[in-house]
Amino acid sequence: MQKISRTKTAGRIRQLLREKGITARKVQEALELESTQAVYRWTHGHTLPSLENAVMLCQLLELPLEELLVLENGESASRRILRMNLENNSSLVEIVGTKQPGLRAVRLEYLLSYLDSFPRDVSACGI
Repeated sequence: MQKISRTKTAGRIRQLLREKGITARKVQEALELESTQAVYRWTHGHTLPSLENAVMLCQLLELPLEELLVLENGESASRRILRMNLENNSSLVEIVGTKQPGLRAVRLEYLLSYLDSFPRDVSACGI
């Protein structure tokens, strides 16, 4: 099982804040933190935000929590969750629109190969 990487998640947080033009001071005020030090600890990989702060940070950044987190292998948590859901979802037959198991397997394989066509390591995306 992959753990969440503090350093890679820090890079992701820095990138997202920079893209949105959000300063550490704005994060501090929005999350009602005592100082900006907590934000700097998150953006330098010293600590991860608490679950509550991570959820509020995601609300500020307008993205789901799983898009903020990066696993130790560099894979985004959202990509890993999607892969697990595709591999384990027995109701995919209805989503794909066929009742024939052979076609389901082919289409599932297509979906997984499509997912694999995206960079596994989010650092390849400039993070």
